Amino acid sequence: MEFKIVSDVKNPVLSRRELMFEVDHPASGTPDRSSIRDNLAKKLKTAVDNVYIVSMKTKTGSQKTYCEVEVYDNADRAKQVVSKHIFTRNLPAEERKKIIEAKKEAKKKAKAKAQVKPK
Repeated sequence: MEFKIVSDVKNPVLSRRELMFEVDHPASGTPDRSSIRDNLAKKLKTAVDNVYIVSMKTKTGSQKTYCEVEVYDNADRAKQVVSKHIFTRNLPAEERKKIIEAKKEAKKKAKAKAQVKPK
């Protein structure tokens, strides 16, 4: 897996770098977010908790994926700024599954509570 940075913009207001990069993956299919995130953090010499992949796009039949990434100066700032759905997407598969199941259970409970009609 090779990374090629297409653009790199510093956003001092949000204390982050906004990157667009290309991942070349000739030997396999599109890599998952967690592996890209880990490899990118190593390449940028920062903690994994500071790196968030916002979007990934692979054209059909292509072996290149274009990614939009936000790299924060520290993890606390990232927790304040990153949207909940982006934060969830960037979690490892096991943790993401637990969060999704908890949300489904909460929806079921709310729906059941709403269906109970007072007399």
